[in-house]
Amino acid sequence: MKNSFIIVTWNNEEQISKLIKSIQRYEPASTIIVVDNNSKDNTVAVVQKYKNVICIPLDENLGFAKANNIGFQLVKTDYVTFINPDTQLVSPVVNKLINKINKTNAALIGGKLINTDGTLQPSIFKFQTPIEIIIEQFGIGKILPEKLKLKYSPENSFHNHDVFTDWLVGAFYFTKSKYYKLVGGFSEDYFLYAEDMDICYKYHLNDLKVLFTPEITIYHLGGESEKKTNTTKSLKLLESFCIFARKYNFSRNIFTLYKCYIIKQLIFRFINKTRANKYASNVKYLKGQLK
Repeated sequence: MKNSFIIVTWNNEEQISKLIKSIQRYEPASTIIVVDNNSKDNTVAVVQKYKNVICIPLDENLGFAKANNIGFQLVKTDYVTFINPDTQLVSPVVNKLINKINKTNAALIGGKLINTDGTLQPSIFKFQTPIEIIIEQFGIGKILPEKLKLKYSPENSFHNHDVFTDWLVGAFYFTKSKYYKLVGGFSEDYFLYAEDMDICYKYHLNDLKVLFTPEITIYHLGGESEKKTNTTKSLKLLESFCIFARKYNFSRNIFTLYKCYIIKQLIFRFINKTRANKYASNVKYLKGQLK
């Protein structure tokens, strides 16, 4: 076997069968390892119905990063694919990705993520500086020429050709097992969000390239587990944003984002009070992070 798929689940009984069936159809030679973060639905029972699928049910929800690292302990293949439970393969991928690694010298590869309605899901991103934060927060990237989008706001680019980038959305990652070991796996500083940005940063610190390729297409429903949580996505994102910023000396990004939300709160106070209140919550949180 060349490759192992690692899937972390949490209350994904409605999605996990489609993913497992797609892997068994298109990559039957691959190992499938499912690590379940103490689901309260029937996810574990659904997974255990499938032959040749390794299921690791955890006694508590340890988060995305730690669960992936636990799954990796069972990997015996040269390559490993980290894939979200709310995704589906639509064609064979492993041999294509191995050839891509050999041709490009990429160390980690992500493919084109497609929503269920066939639209593109942005997946190419930069490690932000204050300039990129301002561009993102005020939607400037959407109106930039394509060349400038790739430089300052790649998430708004066409995603239509291979490109080496800073980081990719972690719904689908293909890498060599030895590289994953080298960087120490996913950082367990995070419970949810920013683990993908963090691991890509560690790849770059080790002079390992991160590549996006549209030659691999993955269907991604997105956000199914988070819909079942009570905490808002916005605040969880901000928490992980601040952890990453402090960890890698991007603390000025926290101040820049704080100022952006103050401006947006003032603007939307007269346009949309619901959004203004959301921005006010973000301002309050970030202000606390500045102390």
